[in-house]
Amino acid sequence: MGNPWSRLSGFSWIADRVATEEGRRGLDVERLLLEATENLCLVMEREGVTSRELARRLRVSPARVSQMLDGTRNLTLATLAEAFHVLGRSLHVTYGPLTDRVKLHQEKGRKRVRRAGAGKR
Repeated sequence: MGNPWSRLSGFSWIADRVATEEGRRGLDVERLLLEATENLCLVMEREGVTSRELARRLRVSPARVSQMLDGTRNLTLATLAEAFHVLGRSLHVTYGPLTDRVKLHQEKGRKRVRRAGAGKR
């Protein structure tokens, strides 16, 4: 099986990370956390739930929700499952071949809403 991270090796800041198994493993963890938090943000956006409202529903501080969403704290599956639950969703964990892609969930009958400024350079 080829290395899914090899196409990113041209970026100087990432070349050292993709050169080792340990580095690729760390990038896979980062991909998972990004995928989970981005999907959480998508659900919040679709439901019109602010981070302050999510904090109220979870009975945590708004600062804790900010940490969850910006990646400054390690997230557990339990924390993610609770966040999705209070938004009326279930968190599902699946597996597949190694990848560097982030998968954003699209619910049936709903169009993906693009964030303001997304895709602009």
